[in-house]
Amino acid sequence: AFCYSKMPNPPTSKPTEAPTEAATLTVWYPDYENTSWLTGKCINDGPLPSGRAAYATQKECCEKAYGGQSSRACVSDFQDPPTQAPTESPTEAGTLTVFYPVYGEGEGFCTNDPPADHGLSSLNGISTSATHAECCKKHFDWQKSGFCFSQMANPPTQAPTVTATEAGTLTVFYPVYGEGEGFCTNDPPADHGLSSLNGIVTSATNAECCTKHFSWQKSGFCFSQMANPPTQAPTVTATEAGTLTVFYPVYGEGEGFCTNDPPADHGLSSLDGIVTSATNAECCTKHFSWQK
Repeated sequence: AFCYSKMPNPPTSKPTEAPTEAATLTVWYPDYENTSWLTGKCINDGPLPSGRAAYATQKECCEKAYGGQSSRACVSDFQDPPTQAPTESPTEAGTLTVFYPVYGEGEGFCTNDPPADHGLSSLNGISTSATHAECCKKHFDWQKSGFCFSQMANPPTQAPTVTATEAGTLTVFYPVYGEGEGFCTNDPPADHGLSSLNGIVTSATNAECCTKHFSWQKSGFCFSQMANPPTQAPTVTATEAGTLTVFYPVYGEGEGFCTNDPPADHGLSSLDGIVTSATNAECCTKHFSWQK
């Protein structure tokens, strides 16, 4: 229970793990390493791969990661598999119940087609949305042509008007790590050398983005770049130890543990793509419950 031992006030023994079904983790994740998307399935074997999306149940994992799988390999792996694959209620068109961005075709658009239709083995690491319009707004609201919205089954007469927050053109903020000390912006991705925001954690406000990604900055540089910056960077109330308000897994040191230290302390430029947790214990349970 090495991860738990790194806590400031570690429990006297590792919390009892009540595994779901027959494996070791209490969450399920898609097994991309050993199979193709067509024959893929969800597993709860430890350890959870770094950055891999995890789900509370095997059914949810199959629906989110392998929706539209013609082989039914994922659902057939249930301990009590359904006599037929769960009925998908597609929204608008396609076979998935979520929409994701496709950047390499035309100007870019959103779809709920099976990933294989667009050369993808899975949706791992790709930000999905509940509706077609939400996906277009999140990933392609910078398109002046409104191309993404035009691909909807019932497209609006014009692309919805985007009301920019503070400055820029997007309605979400994202971190930029390669300029200065790092800051958050809602500029179009192309302004900072990005083709998209795919895989990048976004926030509703500039302040939230700075707190999430750059709270370790002693200079408060990220907050200083806001249109109306605070007189000083907001005070971060650390939980247990460290400086961040979330905990993340560190796999390359010892047996692996969780921390809320600044990412740079462990050789990371950011927490982008890393699954974080509200508490140290939750993080240990999620990522290192396999540790004996």
